[in-house]
Amino acid sequence: DRSETYRIESSTCETKKSPVSKMAFVSPISSSFSTLSRSAFCAGRQISAAVASKRSIHATPLKMAGTPYFVPFDVIAREWRCKWSKDDNHKSLEQAQKLLDEYLPTLKKTDGVVKVTRTVCGGCLDWRTVVHVKKDAYAAWEKASHAPEAEYLKKLGAIKGITNVETQTYTIMDV
Repeated sequence: DRSETYRIESSTCETKKSPVSKMAFVSPISSSFSTLSRSAFCAGRQISAAVASKRSIHATPLKMAGTPYFVPFDVIAREWRCKWSKDDNHKSLEQAQKLLDEYLPTLKKTDGVVKVTRTVCGGCLDWRTVVHVKKDAYAAWEKASHAPEAEYLKKLGAIKGITNVETQTYTIMDV
């Protein structure tokens, strides 16, 4: 099990929803994992480094008191999330669970998958499915468009009462 070290840099970026937001770049210091050679996160969402560079952003190191520039990780998580409705006796929540149950065997057989977690918040009506993938296996899954993501999200979005279907990729590590 090898660990890699990444440098985090900060700057600002513009999005349609937020004219100026903080942006963070994650760049490897020493890594053979070229797919994540430079990832950019703007307004909490991952964007490609190419898009970030087109925005003429001059990244400067993020200096936080007592915080090192290097953050190790061993898992990359792909989150599929949406909002569900309490209407019709929580029917959309029930159907979202049935859909996840349908796709769970396929997800668990995907090369590099460490685990799949599901989070439900009854207060803010969040539904989140997170696929945890070993970082060394993530590039292949990403190249395969995170299969079966597109099909799953299409079916999830078709459920009555489900809204705001989104994805996000981030690193995650037990500490």
